[in-house]
Amino acid sequence: MQGKTQSSLAIWTAFNSMTTAVSRLLRHVLNISWKRVENASSFAVVGTSVVAGVQIVKGLGGSITNLDNFMYYDESEKLIEMSYDRILQEPLGGISSAIMDISLENSDDRFTPDHNQTIGTAILPKRPINMNMGFLVNSQTKTVPIFKGLTKQPRNDYGGKITSFNCVDFIDHLNNYPMDGKLYTAQRSDQIIEDILNELGFGTSEYVLDTGLNTIGYAWFAKGSTAGARIKEICEAEEGYFYQDEDGVLRFENRNHFGVAPHTASVWNIQTGDIIKWEDDESTPIYNKVTVKATPRTAQALQNIWIDSIEEVVLGGGKSIEVWANLSDPASSVTSPAATTDFTAFTGTGGTGSNITADQVISIDNFNTAVKITITNNNASTAYYNLLKLRGTPLIVTGELIATATDDVSVNNYGERALTLTNNFIQSESYVFYLATIIKDRYADPTKRLILTIQGIPQLQLRDRIQIYDLDKNFKTYFVMRIQGNYTGGLFTQKVYLRETSDYELDSYTKLLLHFDGEDGDTKTVDSATNKAVTFVGTAQLDTAQKKFGNSSLLLDGNSDIVSLADSDDWNFGREDFTFECQARLNSVGAGFAFFEQYVSATVRGYFYWNTTNLSFYVKNTDVLINMLRAWTPVVNTTYHVALVRSGNNFKIFIDGVQLGADEVADITMPDFSSAFWIGRTNGGNYFNGWIDEVRISKGIARWTTDFTPPTIPYRS
Repeated sequence: MQGKTQSSLAIWTAFNSMTTAVSRLLRHVLNISWKRVENASSFAVVGTSVVAGVQIVKGLGGSITNLDNFMYYDESEKLIEMSYDRILQEPLGGISSAIMDISLENSDDRFTPDHNQTIGTAILPKRPINMNMGFLVNSQTKTVPIFKGLTKQPRNDYGGKITSFNCVDFIDHLNNYPMDGKLYTAQRSDQIIEDILNELGFGTSEYVLDTGLNTIGYAWFAKGSTAGARIKEICEAEEGYFYQDEDGVLRFENRNHFGVAPHTASVWNIQTGDIIKWEDDESTPIYNKVTVKATPRTAQALQNIWIDSIEEVVLGGGKSIEVWANLSDPASSVTSPAATTDFTAFTGTGGTGSNITADQVISIDNFNTAVKITITNNNASTAYYNLLKLRGTPLIVTGELIATATDDVSVNNYGERALTLTNNFIQSESYVFYLATIIKDRYADPTKRLILTIQGIPQLQLRDRIQIYDLDKNFKTYFVMRIQGNYTGGLFTQKVYLRETSDYELDSYTKLLLHFDGEDGDTKTVDSATNKAVTFVGTAQLDTAQKKFGNSSLLLDGNSDIVSLADSDDWNFGREDFTFECQARLNSVGAGFAFFEQYVSATVRGYFYWNTTNLSFYVKNTDVLINMLRAWTPVVNTTYHVALVRSGNNFKIFIDGVQLGADEVADITMPDFSSAFWIGRTNGGNYFNGWIDEVRISKGIARWTTDFTPPTIPYRS
């Protein structure tokens, strides 16, 4: 981007347009619910709320809900100035919040207490507020929401006749709400987040959660940690985001979220005349040596987890007492103490007198790092307790997962800029390495950051994509990481902070991306590029025992298993460049095996398979169009990166980044096969026996034309 002038740019964002940039007049709508009165009488009640006490309208679930149901007052004509800030938490995702500041004209004392019947004697904080921005189109005002939340305490400038508000969304509440300690066992990210939201009183209509891609063995949260801190840590390990959208809905998006519609849909054209300023982003730190650490806990065998001598404690006959046991490590389970083995009681001190252990009743409540022990003495005599211990399954840190990724070029240019990130919910060594590499790739080079100030686009959202073209129509793709909007003097502008996508992130050429991540034995997976339906046939399943990346791969048995996808224009390549690639590990090489085929008939077909001697790419449409053979001798229990590439009329096969033989030259048009796309077989059999991971099909690009270093981390979705 260096050296390009502003006039040489055309900018596109991956979001549906609401209107064209022709003859648009700015419009805004500001609504505030001063009295907290609901339109539907059955909707809400005024009373004590989880959010902020008696001056809040709360939903039946115990929290602020369904903001559109409140009675609002239109204060649009009073708006002097508005600014808002929406920012994604970095470097790995997390919980993101939004704030807004507004200034209202108050020359008629509308917002002065005791001067207006609507306002009453005071303007209380936490008033529901909506802000919409848009344009006048064909004599109609069309707006979209840009902020929905609650006001804070107002500020009145009586001399200047201006009333100002700071406003926050509901994330502010989550960030300040402490919770009790809790342990989650074998739960996905979304399941933990849903439990947190339900505990805070949010109903299912108030949030939308992607299915989490991480299953956390044991997620322990200490008493007093806030809801926001918990969600942040969960999202960070997932590389996902949690935020309140402009409609007031709480959303969790996993790391694959932006590989599906509508985020891969139509584009918005920002005219070059709408660009006000272009500058380097000097606010973002440089990280060129990144270390990611995790110390996940594993459950141990049943053992003593707490022993205490409490001989000085005396409990009268028929009485009860509570004793608290503080554990050094959280316990996933605790067994009730057994008489004689785990506790004893006598009528005298120091184990003297009669043994009345049999008359004691003990119950426990496990709070994971603390156990409440309730003891009841059912004997008429005073009991002296000589021994008490607990047995359970402690969750112990048995080792540390750690990976460091360094960008030597950046270190040479800027000096070492180190970052160490610790997240104990990361579950695998390969994922620790992946995260360290992703952060390094994003932050080592400050030239990958850019700030644009533009004429405001209300539809622009965080994580939208923006492509910046030069005069030769070459472009770089950026993510929107922060939006600072400002409305003043009738002008709406946005300061947009951009981050260039990495080589591993999803682009428009990627038409199929199968990570094959999931639970052991699962018979489903997600196409992280375009959300195509993927069908497992036979006993095809995910296997956690073998994987190149993530937590599993596709296991095929070599006699009946395949993965099938419906025919798609995405693999109607015609004369376009394309790339097929995957990670493959063989369980047997005694017979030929296929990577893929589309079969219409014996005279119309295309496949890529190994015939026990050569890798073969074969296409026939009545006549044979190409029959490419390249010698290869694979061995079992070795993972290979396999790539088939078309670049112009040159076809290439790469194994682990090294080309097999010379180019195969063929001036052909690939047929449009009207049939399913099979992974793992041909029509004649040739079933794949082993594991396949990280399948990617790219259309319109030859990913490699010379030898290369194979991917070391999974492709971003």
